[in-house]
Amino acid sequence: MDAMRGAALSDYDVAQGEMRLIDVDETDEEKLPLVYQPEILEEYYKRRPHLVVQRTLQLAGAFGGFMTSLAIDAARGTLKTNEVKRAAELREIITSLGPFYIKLGQALSIRPDILSPKAMVELQRLCDKVPSYDSKIAMATIERELGKPVLEVYSEITPEPLAAASLGQGRTDLVALLDEFAYRFYEELDYQKECENGIRIRADMAHIAQVVIPFNYPEFTSRRVFTAEWIDGEKLSQSQAGDVNTLVNVGVVAYLTQLLDTGLFHADPHPGNLIRTPDGRLAILDFGLMTEITDDQKYGMIEAISHLVHRDYGSIGDDFKRLDFIPAHVDVTPIVPALKNVFDAALAGGGAKSINFQDLAGDLAQITFEYPFRIPPYFALVIRAIGVLEGIALVGNPSFAIIDEAYPYISKRLLTDESPRLRAALRYMIYGKSDVFDVERLIDLLQAFESFVEIRDDKAGVVAANGGTMTGAEPDSAAEQTREALRFLFSKDGEFFREFLTDEVVRGADCIGRDAARELAYTVGLRGANIPGFIKAAAPPLSSDDRKVVDNTRRLIAFFMGDAASGFAANDRPTPYDPAEGLFGLRVNLPAALDLLGVGGRRDTPASRLQAEIAPVLRELGPEMRAFGLTIVGRLTEKLATRVLRYTSDR
Repeated sequence: MDAMRGAALSDYDVAQGEMRLIDVDETDEEKLPLVYQPEILEEYYKRRPHLVVQRTLQLAGAFGGFMTSLAIDAARGTLKTNEVKRAAELREIITSLGPFYIKLGQALSIRPDILSPKAMVELQRLCDKVPSYDSKIAMATIERELGKPVLEVYSEITPEPLAAASLGQGRTDLVALLDEFAYRFYEELDYQKECENGIRIRADMAHIAQVVIPFNYPEFTSRRVFTAEWIDGEKLSQSQAGDVNTLVNVGVVAYLTQLLDTGLFHADPHPGNLIRTPDGRLAILDFGLMTEITDDQKYGMIEAISHLVHRDYGSIGDDFKRLDFIPAHVDVTPIVPALKNVFDAALAGGGAKSINFQDLAGDLAQITFEYPFRIPPYFALVIRAIGVLEGIALVGNPSFAIIDEAYPYISKRLLTDESPRLRAALRYMIYGKSDVFDVERLIDLLQAFESFVEIRDDKAGVVAANGGTMTGAEPDSAAEQTREALRFLFSKDGEFFREFLTDEVVRGADCIGRDAARELAYTVGLRGANIPGFIKAAAPPLSSDDRKVVDNTRRLIAFFMGDAASGFAANDRPTPYDPAEGLFGLRVNLPAALDLLGVGGRRDTPASRLQAEIAPVLRELGPEMRAFGLTIVGRLTEKLATRVLRYTSDR
């Protein structure tokens, strides 16, 4: 797992050494293409066989000794013993052969389906320890590309480079590997593309208050020169500030937003690209290595999580096909037991949120050696990105759990996304394969969503870092929670959730109404055979399933209305009470209910105080609440009318 996380990525030295390259005459009328076009490249080198021969001999000289050493190790049976030594030699050879081979080594360094963990760790040094080149060349390139002297463009510039750019990406199947790798290689050479990526990411992250993306300057950027805003700060991995774990959580939200929402994923979050600014925000740098996440991949990952929650391993096998872990033609039946063993062990600590990402990723990597699994390139980059964030957090907080921190964002997508696939995933998350509504899981999702909003909108940390204070930054007890819960329920974001809740709310209100009607009859002396038939028809006794519905409704009321809900819906009941009559133990406390609605006349009660505090929100959300209420009343009336009409027709 250290290899998956990028344990060898450090913040310090840059590799030294001279690269062995072949010069190509740039004065030729015919030049190398600026984008990946294999047919043109083939024709170009066919007309220059001397370059091909020269480079081939250079590669043979570089790898000859290494291959001989491997052969000797194989003959002596010492391949395992000398694994790290040979990986270090390979890294040095790769470094000497120039950018293409450095990129190739970096691509391999995050592929557990190709290399052993120890070899991965060694090759990961290529990700932030690559040689720089002569600064004179850099200055000349800037002036040639921008058409101006350097000091006319920049107010200040260091005479030597501060860091070497990092690189990476590829696939497992060989032809696709070369095509994908070469495409990314050409794309990363184009700084105009990196500038476009930075502009798009800045817009995508604008809603997260504590994330900073440098401003890019397209007017001072060309294919070979890239200009961006300078941001002061310290590397997050080296910071001793007390808010590092908070900023890691912010980073998790930022990366999940890219992964599961916007689709443009920053795939190179090594320690040098994550900065803590002096005002306590997280700056993300370097957008050369990006990967696009398709809608199918986004939805597939969330669907897999919902199946994981219910331990539906057969469906997870199909999810892995959709996510490109398993070829489409492969029968997943033999793989399901292995998945069950891996995920049962991961879930043993108390559910999906308690999953140890390190152990899970390591176990899945092991499966790739035993079954026809492959790590798709986008997911290898995702693992590394999340692993780097987790690695930074674990330094200060050994109990940090990345899945737990990711859950708020996942809940946000499930509760607010209007796509049919995610609506189905939400329903599956709450109901599983049955029709039983799991209110605890729903409340868990809602609480996680509140955590997401708090992280996304948190400006308090920024203000505090500057020595200031923010009024109201801390939640205001039950009233604040109630306001936020109601705002979400009746907001545009909560529109789908309201639709989702309608059936359950109608069922709950119907059960409560039936219970209240039968209690009223009981109170006035009507019981058993004395209860009129139309009352029995309109308010039939509650079944055990109905009792679960009422209990769910009570819990939802308690969640949305806070402490005051305890008076509105009490679980106690005065004696005498005959459970054989089918009456359920939820009664409406009328005075408390009137207080909550502001018409009870009593003062200084929890309900009246809460009502006063949330009155502005109730006024703000009035139209949506009335519309929702009318929908519920209409559906209740329909249910009641149906029962009465059935009773009448039977007679």
